[in-house]
Amino acid sequence: MILSIIKTIREKLPFIWNLIEWVNGEVISILYLKKIKKTTEKVLNLVISDYEYRVLREDDLSALCLMLSMQPKNFDIFFKPHDFDIESLRKVFKNKAFLMFGVFDKDKIIGYFFIRFFANRKAFRGKMVDVNFQGRGIAKNMGRIMTDVALGAGFRLFATISKDNLSSLASSKAVNEIRIVAELDNNYIYIEYLSKICKFSN
Repeated sequence: MILSIIKTIREKLPFIWNLIEWVNGEVISILYLKKIKKTTEKVLNLVISDYEYRVLREDDLSALCLMLSMQPKNFDIFFKPHDFDIESLRKVFKNKAFLMFGVFDKDKIIGYFFIRFFANRKAFRGKMVDVNFQGRGIAKNMGRIMTDVALGAGFRLFATISKDNLSSLASSKAVNEIRIVAELDNNYIYIEYLSKICKFSN
């Protein structure tokens, strides 16, 4: 019900949605940003991997845009949280409620994930791995990082996942306890991520 209302406002009333986004970002920045940053730094320092996991900087956005543009056709069938052109990425980056992460192989970005925080202390997540680097445990590390950051900062963490997206469901279950909150239209489920003890790898 709530998700459908949010979708309607975003699609039918963009001015109101933009105002809500701005207010939410300001609240997150004032009340929670310090805790989010501190928790993020602590979590990322625990990752032992052949790849670098870090918060994205503004000068990473062009490389992110290029990586996204080089993915196979329909790669975003299950992952389209926002548009992927450079201007849209800059808009997301400037939104104080978004925390954008990248995974790097030396200086090449090979994965993108994010947490979107809301003032009611709920957060939503999304992730994708470059098709050439899938199957290496990267998505599992992303999932663990997002869960540890969100829960460590005092937020509950949610996502919507298609039941047809078997790889995403598998990586989610491997590193998180998940609770199905609701069954949604088009074979999607609304889930909450709970902490699960596991080690970072790869």
